[in-house]
Amino acid sequence: MIKLKLIIYSIVIYYTSILYADENILRIGGLDIPDFNYGTIAIGPHENMDKSEARFSNYYLELSSWMTGVKNGKTWFANGDLIKDQSQSDWRLSQRVTTDTIKSESVPELVYSSVFRDTQPAGQLEIEVTSKLYYQRYRDWGIFVYTLHNVSDAELNNVYFGLKMDADVPDEQNKPTHDNDRIGMAGNMTYLYDSSQPVDKSNIIGIATPTGKPIISWWNAANDPADNAAREQLFKISKQEVPVDPADYRVLMAQGPFTIKKGESVDVAFTLIESDGLDNAFKANEHALAYYEKSIAPGLRKPIPEITAEHSVQIATQYEMLQNYPNPFNPETTIQYSLPKQTHTTITVFNIKGSRVNTLVNGLQQAGSHSIVWNGCDANGQKVSSGIYYARIEAGEYQQTIKMILFQ
Repeated sequence: MIKLKLIIYSIVIYYTSILYADENILRIGGLDIPDFNYGTIAIGPHENMDKSEARFSNYYLELSSWMTGVKNGKTWFANGDLIKDQSQSDWRLSQRVTTDTIKSESVPELVYSSVFRDTQPAGQLEIEVTSKLYYQRYRDWGIFVYTLHNVSDAELNNVYFGLKMDADVPDEQNKPTHDNDRIGMAGNMTYLYDSSQPVDKSNIIGIATPTGKPIISWWNAANDPADNAAREQLFKISKQEVPVDPADYRVLMAQGPFTIKKGESVDVAFTLIESDGLDNAFKANEHALAYYEKSIAPGLRKPIPEITAEHSVQIATQYEMLQNYPNPFNPETTIQYSLPKQTHTTITVFNIKGSRVNTLVNGLQQAGSHSIVWNGCDANGQKVSSGIYYARIEAGEYQQTIKMILFQ
């Protein structure tokens, strides 16, 4: 089955290289991306597709759109994965790719657009998705914006939309290997890297959300969900601790739940990052976030979160401090923490030298889930410089420190 998939992907890459000239090849970092998308982006091991000296990373990658929602009381799921014996998914192309060039004073900015729809049996979600890839040549990032348009005659509830990433990161010989990848998390980015190399030397492929707090899940390929009901459950709980052993991992990053009324649309965004080394991946994520905030976010229709039974407020059962979000950040970031009982709590921000920068929390707090926003200022209200900072919580005997990256 793996051989059959690789044959399909190789055919896709081969015909893409014939149909499109070198200057039209999309390359995010060292990763070739076909400039068409109808719910699934799939590439397999292949030769460098252009004649430039640009860095090339030989990946196996399937990046597929997953969506679930409730219509007229029934749950539906659109699965962007390739069906086992053919290169088709639940999505079908509705309008082919168009390309727009955005005028820029520096690097030309390109937007690749396509439209696809789910094609399940009668009673389907009837969702039309406009996919736009915002892309600058010679960057380590690209931003996907998906406009979800409800073309049915009913309201859609409990909607989740996400990207499932199945990637085999290349080793030191630039050959993709499937059983030795590791997972890492850093703020709003979840990434894969090759376990045979240090994370600062390996190729990094990651997905991130430039806004909102995502739902993140991962699993070993040996535990692939058997059906759509099992896939749907992966949207319910966001994982916090990454596995320690290398394996062939899948990663899901999703947003939701939210409601889409009849005839209305919402926008969700994800960043795809490919870089050499984790530091460069951090920088790419910072640049993508800055670009998103300046050039994309102002025109989007953001979904309104929907409170469901799975996402209602829960009483905390243990002390916990989560990684700040977003991270890297500009101009502000949110720190979430939980207290199982009423506790005197302090949260202090320190710089890389260990000097106190600001105190965000200092007092008695009730049990439950809390959040605090740091605006990147010191105790005098002055903006601090870009760099690495640490937030430390002390609540009773509980202590925890997180690393934060400020990008001005």
